Amino acid sequence: MSPLDEYLGEGAVSFDNGMAISLGGADDSGGLPDWGDPDRAQRYQELTAGCMTEAGFEYVVWVPTVDDLDDSIREAYALPADEFAAQYGYGISTIDHDGRAEPNPNLLIRERMSGAERHAYDTALYGGGNGADETGGDDAALDTGCSGEALEQIARERNPELSTLDRGLLEEELSVLQGQIQYDGRIAGATKNWSTCMHDRGFAGLADIGDGQVTVMNRWDETTGNAEGQEPVDVAPSDLSEMREFEVEIAVADHECRTQHYQETFERVVYEHERDFVDEHKDLLETVRDALVADSERAGT
Repeated sequence: MSPLDEYLGEGAVSFDNGMAISLGGADDSGGLPDWGDPDRAQRYQELTAGCMTEAGFEYVVWVPTVDDLDDSIREAYALPADEFAAQYGYGISTIDHDGRAEPNPNLLIRERMSGAERHAYDTALYGGGNGADETGGDDAALDTGCSGEALEQIARERNPELSTLDRGLLEEELSVLQGQIQYDGRIAGATKNWSTCMHDRGFAGLADIGDGQVTVMNRWDETTGNAEGQEPVDVAPSDLSEMREFEVEIAVADHECRTQHYQETFERVVYEHERDFVDEHKDLLETVRDALVADSERAGT
């Protein structure tokens, strides 16, 4: 357990390849509420559907359950990291994430759209990022679309203590912490060693941790016609086989190079900086922890 886990919950803050914050079941990086809470998932879907309808798009309220998942998908994500990489790479082109008894109707709706329509749909659903140039100033709010609006509404409804906290202050201080970790000289050295390892394995030009996965995602988007400005295409079996082979090869190299040259240093640096952060911001963290406990007790968890 890391020093921050004691106050924010295990895994609530991740500094691996960028910072993600998840407090009280809502992910500030744009993720979804815990599908294990059916009421919260249902509310998220209803709010998102209403917002998307107002924006002029079709969106169906759909709450997946664990039972909907194909057994092979559950088994895949239960594998250790090295075995997962060897069999599925990053899980981008190699796993049918629609492998459910009941397919996600919103994915089916999206698949019928043209490239331009999909771009507009995605922008409405997930937002277009920070519009500082449009609204004047670097402090413009991040546009997180209907998904983000739904998560914020859920937070206000289900986490009243958290909603009254100065979340901006916490996130600002955590962003400073992220910078301290990111620009720690030991991280730069470990990243360079990882990059050299990847080059030696045949994958040149990868400068930052996460570039392997981005490379696969970009290639997959081009293969499927999902890149901006493209139209969806049917992927030929030979192209799919080649894509999957490439994904597994780079993911295995990525995992092994991280293990050999990066991960231990990264975890040590994160622990040291988190420990110092806790010492400096203990009052703020205790306030957040108390709010999280109150919300958990209210929910009966």
